[in-house]
Amino acid sequence: MSGGTLEAFGGCYCGAVRYALSSHRGTGICYCRNCRKAVGVHAVAWVETSREAVTILHGFPARFNAPNGAVWSFCSQCGSTLFWEPAERSGDLAVTTGTLDEPGAFAPEQLSWVADCLPWDRPLPLGLQQSSATRRRAAGNAR
Repeated sequence: MSGGTLEAFGGCYCGAVRYALSSHRGTGICYCRNCRKAVGVHAVAWVETSREAVTILHGFPARFNAPNGAVWSFCSQCGSTLFWEPAERSGDLAVTTGTLDEPGAFAPEQLSWVADCLPWDRPLPLGLQQSSATRRRAAGNAR
């Protein structure tokens, strides 16, 4: 799917937090160190959207203000990372693809921070637009 209007639902692992997504702008996979640390995996798949496009249906995500100014939202019960809000783009939000009920509907369209990819990892899927830096690098911080 490429940016458009849709309706998708998602939530955390334990079900304490549920949300609805009404639209998105794009999708991608990020290999930056900040994503690795915050989510605990080698790369994170994202659905990029706006705060207004996400409605919390149930529960209250906890929030962590990262040293780089970004805000991470997660379930305080099970720890699932749900959302990321960049410091330099007020109103933007990214949803972790893995927390969507139908994550397969959101194939990645781009790869970011490929230069930060771990030595044993290979950015997949091949053929996507790849970037070792994104507009976030201008702010001096990765995700």
